[in-house]
Amino acid sequence: MDANEGILEDQKINLERRDMGTTAVLIAFRDDGAWRAHVGDSRLYRLRSQQLERVTEDHTWVARALKMGDIDPDQAKVHPWRHVLFQCLGRQDLNFIEVESLDAQPGDTFMMCSDGLTEEVPDNLIEKILASQGDCDQQAAQLIEEAKNAGGSDNITIVLVDLAEDTPES
Repeated sequence: MDANEGILEDQKINLERRDMGTTAVLIAFRDDGAWRAHVGDSRLYRLRSQQLERVTEDHTWVARALKMGDIDPDQAKVHPWRHVLFQCLGRQDLNFIEVESLDAQPGDTFMMCSDGLTEEVPDNLIEKILASQGDCDQQAAQLIEEAKNAGGSDNITIVLVDLAEDTPES
């Protein structure tokens, strides 16, 4: 909540930023296990056994309407309110930041990303790239290129965390 307070203070000083906010997603590995935190529409994905799974749900008007059955997935992709956040940093009425334990196993790859990637690159292509051979730097660069080639209409941020397989000692 300190980050939110800092953004609110900045908005008071810089009135041109009073309607701005930001999203955040993070993972942390501690003695008591892996944890995730999330607010807004930046996302966390996990690749396990070559299968991509979205871990977080967007805090947007469209995600809520989709969950309630008010719109379908095709409508959600082009809805004019798809970027309207109901939770983000930089709001007086920030009710929560999702914090939960995270199932993390050796061999998993986690991807934290902004909507600049997920608006442009479909999940099946993200899965294909993350499941391919290569290191995290190569995969991130390829994902960024795919997003740029598809239009690149927003900032594209990607962080990959690869949990190495346990290997037997020789």
